[in-house]
Amino acid sequence: MSHSINRGSEAEGEWIRSQLVAYNNEHAPTTYEPITLKIVNDQQEIIGGLNAVHLWNWIEVNHLWIDNCYRGQRLGSDLLDEIERIARERKCLYIKLNTFTFQAPQYYPKHGYQQYAIIENVPPGFNHHFFIKDLSVVQ
Repeated sequence: MSHSINRGSEAEGEWIRSQLVAYNNEHAPTTYEPITLKIVNDQQEIIGGLNAVHLWNWIEVNHLWIDNCYRGQRLGSDLLDEIERIARERKCLYIKLNTFTFQAPQYYPKHGYQQYAIIENVPPGFNHHFFIKDLSVVQ
């Protein structure tokens, strides 16, 4: 049997993901629900937000962003508090997230996250930090 490897389209990538989800569901039925939280100012402009996904028994935060003009006002903390509230409501066991050295790795331990891995020099000159928050621990 011969085969070739080629670049696929975004739609083909989504199809591949759906095949893996179907396979996973045969073994461990899954929850997969994207969650988007946004913060808007008085002009209804988005000034911050968080993208996450609820998978099985955890929430994975993929993006957390606050506009530079609004940093230092606890908006990131408000987003983390809200995603934690959602996670607890859904009976999740933990929340995972990752960040880079030039972003905010020192920020997450202040919110109860424990660093569990670092990949060094990714991207070059920086590190990639991975965090988890155990929701079974009383805060």
